Amino acid sequence: MTSPSFRALLRHQLDTQLSAEARLRETVTPSVGWIASIRQALGMNLRQLANRLGVSPQAVAVLENGERRGSISVTSLRKVAEALDCDLIVALVPRRSLGAMVEQRAHEMTLETRRRVEHTMGLEGQAGDTDSAFTVHGRIADDQWTNALLKRLWD
Repeated sequence: MTSPSFRALLRHQLDTQLSAEARLRETVTPSVGWIASIRQALGMNLRQLANRLGVSPQAVAVLENGERRGSISVTSLRKVAEALDCDLIVALVPRRSLGAMVEQRAHEMTLETRRRVEHTMGLEGQAGDTDSAFTVHGRIADDQWTNALLKRLWD
């Protein structure tokens, strides 16, 4: 099992690495797909790519259609990329930093727990100030909550 500090370091490293890749989000896929676009730009016809892949031209057409529909496998894309002398890059690029995602979820869980505690205390006639239990210098104690309950953070 990894420690909370190791997970925090991993999030930071991935955030740093992936922030440079965020521009991939702005890349527009050609309407005919990458395979057909690159093949055509190279002046390669279906038969020529088929020969490089060791398949029929009809099989290449199926691959190109599969890419356009989003149903092609990563394995097939990797083979086509190799045949086209390209690198295949498959990446999940977070919409925001991983650290921000964890902090927001921890914050949400803290608020949910605080509401439940305040409700229960109110029902028992023990309503009081829960700020001291949930805040550190006016800020919700997300770090402590995250470290203690990271296993359940995404339940």
